[in-house]
Amino acid sequence: GIRREGEDEGVILEKGLGFLEKILIDQHSLARGRWARMLVAVLGTEGYSFGAGIDENTALVVEGDSAWVAGAAGVAFLDTRDAVAEPQGRGAAGITLSLLGPGDRVDFRDGRIRFNPDKPVVDPTGAASDSLGNLDDLDLFGRWEFLRFIAMTALSSESEFTLNQEGFNFVFEKGPGFQARAWEGLGPGGTSRGLSVGPFIFSFSRTGSG
Repeated sequence: GIRREGEDEGVILEKGLGFLEKILIDQHSLARGRWARMLVAVLGTEGYSFGAGIDENTALVVEGDSAWVAGAAGVAFLDTRDAVAEPQGRGAAGITLSLLGPGDRVDFRDGRIRFNPDKPVVDPTGAASDSLGNLDDLDLFGRWEFLRFIAMTALSSESEFTLNQEGFNFVFEKGPGFQARAWEGLGPGGTSRGLSVGPFIFSFSRTGSG
């Protein structure tokens, strides 16, 4: 959850530079596995429905009510308008997540994502790439591990993925219009260069009683 005055646990929120309104910005969401920190912040902050986790060597270029991605990695974009959350970050359902790669656009008015049409579509192969490892071995909060997870789902014919980590159960489902696009060659974390994936509809819940 969000750390309030007098509390010693949770995400600390500080005032930013004020470049954007109603959109929470975080960094290193992929390289350092901070995507969940951003998720907790968006869910726990009144008046915010969107979160943008801008990664290393990457930029989100804002033009009026929309923005596009430039750089080497990507942006994890969260839409919580339809989310139903439990108090203190104990769980939530109905969260939309997309990975935006270079050239992809997002409209801040309605959260609509437009993937770069110049990137070829990645067709599911029915099996994740051996070079990316195994889903069960991933640490969603490790360096580039969440990006590898997203890449594996893009290469899989399965539509739903469940992982139990850090005392929580995470369920990711490929949402309506799900697609993946990428250029040839390798990008960060050994994934496809310029990777774009989404949308996912996902939920999380605490597995223990603590």
